[in-house]
Amino acid sequence: MRIKTLEIRDFKAFWGTHTLSLTQENSETCKNLLVLGENGSGKTSLVKAIDGALGASRWGSRFEKNVFAQAGGGYVKIELSNGKWCLWQENGIGVTGVEDETLFSDAAKAKRLMDYKGLLKTYLLETETVNLFDLLLREVLADCTNPITNGSFLEDWQALAKLIPRQNTEKQVKVLQEALNVFNDSFSITLQRMTTRAQAILHEFDDALEFDLTFSGVLYEAASKTLKGREVWLTARFHGQDLARHHHLLNEARLSSIALSLYFAALLETPQAELKVLMLDDVLIGLDMENRLPVLKVLERPEFADYQVFMLTYDPIWFEIVRGRTPQEQWKYISVRLPKNVRSVTPIIEEGGYLGTAQSHFAAGDYPAAGNYTRKAFEQGMQDFFQEMNIPIKYRANPHKLSSEDFWQALLKWQKLGLQPLDAELKLLLLSVRSVVLNPLSHAEIQALSRREVGEAIDVIRRINTAFKKVLEQVKANRSSTPKS
Repeated sequence: MRIKTLEIRDFKAFWGTHTLSLTQENSETCKNLLVLGENGSGKTSLVKAIDGALGASRWGSRFEKNVFAQAGGGYVKIELSNGKWCLWQENGIGVTGVEDETLFSDAAKAKRLMDYKGLLKTYLLETETVNLFDLLLREVLADCTNPITNGSFLEDWQALAKLIPRQNTEKQVKVLQEALNVFNDSFSITLQRMTTRAQAILHEFDDALEFDLTFSGVLYEAASKTLKGREVWLTARFHGQDLARHHHLLNEARLSSIALSLYFAALLETPQAELKVLMLDDVLIGLDMENRLPVLKVLERPEFADYQVFMLTYDPIWFEIVRGRTPQEQWKYISVRLPKNVRSVTPIIEEGGYLGTAQSHFAAGDYPAAGNYTRKAFEQGMQDFFQEMNIPIKYRANPHKLSSEDFWQALLKWQKLGLQPLDAELKLLLLSVRSVVLNPLSHAEIQALSRREVGEAIDVIRRINTAFKKVLEQVKANRSSTPKS
């Protein structure tokens, strides 16, 4: 079960009606979504719309009206791959229309929106130790199922608070203590299981890093009529060495890795649901490029195969890397931007990446800009391909100075070895458009490009990058099927 269509009207950054389809042309397959956008472009509003609409089906979510829109008429509508839908409107707290209440209520409990601020709560602390009890109980594990009561941990905790006796009679204290024992046992079981899963995920980032979660149990103090021991201590080891004050010693990449592992592991504790949605809103800010790649490995793990992923990033380089390493039949790539030099207060959604931007400029009649972005798409596709295939390219001290001509010459040498990713027709087409947009021309030098020339170049580069990707997929499949000696 997946989200097929998202329709937004007058919600947060989006003024007016915007429809985003997650299916492929001539296919009903609903895809994951990768979104590129600068800060303030409106990309977070997309996942907030999904998060709010699903959440409204269970708890009731406040509809954040676009400030420029007139009162009334705002809504978010989600349509699923099975035809079911839910409608979240501004004139109510909860969902005002839903075809299958159980389906969407379960989805509300199983969904997860991770953002960078959530990760910071695990380590950006002034304390000497890291106590995660409140964070785990009220956010990370709030909707996770208590294995003993089958309720959620947050609901069970709220029920516990109501059992605190007024008079401390023996009967009242006994009832509270029995409930505390059940909570402590179930919370301990869940934390142990989650720690084991999180450690396995953490090894995708760093084999030398380990951590523990220590929970001794909550106690009732009769004298003060309060619950004591609300503590889950997070401790870390590096190369087997215990680290006191680890959140002050480890770098941000390792701290972010621990936080991500915890959140991913907690996701596996959520209730079963037909629709599972995972939203990652710039969670990789604290990671350099080398430490970002393991996130893709985590998402490829079989335990996350049922989740529809919405990944947001402000970084165009990371966007292109993810685009090159994820299967196009499973992912959709878009960019969200505010138009330049135009008085507008609503984002533009367009096909993502350099080619998507080229297509947008092409549609607007800005052929020089479209030509430049087409060239960038070609260079990025070639760079990714050559790196994966270990094809040598002309050395330049600054790799950003590599030109399309450098890639073209390397491709010609590679083809002489008999390894040709392009068929004869594509090769001829590339030759025909090479002089138009594939040379490292400046923006000013391509003012005379015609609509036909740029349109043909966009189409050719799209087909060439697709051909490169198919070759890479085949090479990776061959590598994985080759027995290790």
